[in-house]
Amino acid sequence: MTSFFSLLAILALLALASADYTPLFLRNQPRNVQNGYFQIMRNLNLSQQQQEQQLAQWAQMNNLSTQYSNFLQQERQANQALSQNMSRIISRLPQVQSQLEAILQNDIQTCTQELQAIQNLRRQYPQEVPILDYIREKTSEAMGMDD
Repeated sequence: MTSFFSLLAILALLALASADYTPLFLRNQPRNVQNGYFQIMRNLNLSQQQQEQQLAQWAQMNNLSTQYSNFLQQERQANQALSQNMSRIISRLPQVQSQLEAILQNDIQTCTQELQAIQNLRRQYPQEVPILDYIREKTSEAMGMDD
């Protein structure tokens, strides 16, 4: 499951790059400077190391080395925070799954009570329950149980 979230993080970063996400340090730069940055970012034939080297050279040529270094540091910190948050969420999934299964298997509650219990769990774990819903849905589909 960790690889699933890693893939999501990578896809999100690619989406930002391909959606013309313009970093703040580039916003007031001339179009040709911005285009140079995006040309390097969109080159899918470069390794990450090659891309970083070319971007460092690009930043130096455009007198943006300090701004680019600050941007990289902020990106690394954001990625580290993302990774920590994902690990925290993943570590809670077994506990939340047990609680969800207990709700779903409780046959002395009404449908209204079941829905309320699930809603309460969703409020308590707003990130974890949707993930479990998604896993449950995909597992049901794989087992041919989807409607």
